[in-house]
Amino acid sequence: MELLVGFIMNIIIIILAYSSFAPIFSLTVYGELTSKSLSGAFRFFTNDGNLYSTIVSCILLSFQIAILFFKKNPNIIKNNKLYYLSLGSAVSELIILFVVLFLLMPFFGPRILIGNYTMFNLHLLIPVIVTIRFIFFEKKATKITIVNSLLGSIPVLVYGVIVIFLVIIKVFNEENKKIPYPFLNFYGNPWWLSIIYLIILFGFIFGFCVLLNYLNELFQKKLYDKKEEESNTNFITTNTVPYEKTYEL
Repeated sequence: MELLVGFIMNIIIIILAYSSFAPIFSLTVYGELTSKSLSGAFRFFTNDGNLYSTIVSCILLSFQIAILFFKKNPNIIKNNKLYYLSLGSAVSELIILFVVLFLLMPFFGPRILIGNYTMFNLHLLIPVIVTIRFIFFEKKATKITIVNSLLGSIPVLVYGVIVIFLVIIKVFNEENKKIPYPFLNFYGNPWWLSIIYLIILFGFIFGFCVLLNYLNELFQKKLYDKKEEESNTNFITTNTVPYEKTYEL
């Protein structure tokens, strides 16, 4: 049942992402997609993170199809590779949700950030669905440590390192208006404010890795305990000899 629900959720994520990315990738010049329009789209982690989550959903969906319809059990299911991919997706989406609600909303307001179909999906709906999918429906082969859970931060860190480098060398600057987020404007903001922003942001990134892994383990443990209890109950029910009243003569 959990596998089927996860399967449906991945289909929903892919459909929402595809329909949301379509208008973004149609930013064209004379009907052709240009490197300028692509670089403009991929400056923002909203697009990068959701694209990563869509790719992860496609990968998960392919394995779910193999299991549900072809009764296969690929070897990759027996280790934590898919779990780490999904964790990275959930961390990315939770960071998008956090940045939108708490860092950008005070500057731009809800009308710009979630006021149309594309922004609502990419900033709110897909992050919520991906997070729910990970916590309640993602399984891992073995328990992972807190340190290993930090691997879920890799997609965000890769984006962060690249964008911060481009801001520092002024490829992204105030003049060309390519700095994707106000808190990354290192030359326009006081240096100490930028450091505080980064400490808070990276603190939440690593915190989300640990939190999501913990919530996943907590729910999966409850689910396992419930199934074990039901299994024991069924065993007792099916293996108990019906009580028959006897009489002494």
